[in-house]
Amino acid sequence: MNKSKIFKLAHSVRAEFNTFSQALIFAWAKYKLQTRLTSGVVSFDFIKKSTGELRKANGTLDFQIPYVPSSNTAWYIQKFKDVDLDQWRCLDIRTLIKIYIL
Repeated sequence: MNKSKIFKLAHSVRAEFNTFSQALIFAWAKYKLQTRLTSGVVSFDFIKKSTGELRKANGTLDFQIPYVPSSNTAWYIQKFKDVDLDQWRCLDIRTLIKIYIL
């Protein structure tokens, strides 16, 4: 765990939140999800921004699958490969509800 990276991220996005505490919660969530996605398949829940529905996903960051990055990557976006749909997806970390430990 690299607390320095987490605090740097929290400081860099501080202006997007009402308090530093909220920015730190965001930074920890992004770090935890990114770390787990890198190490294998992760199950997590999030709210889909366009419809407001609760989504469950099983994702990974297996870069053996071809991926073409989009040009509009925002600071709050986390890309992942949905292993159930066999497609690359992304989610807004601010809508992350829960990460399940498998």
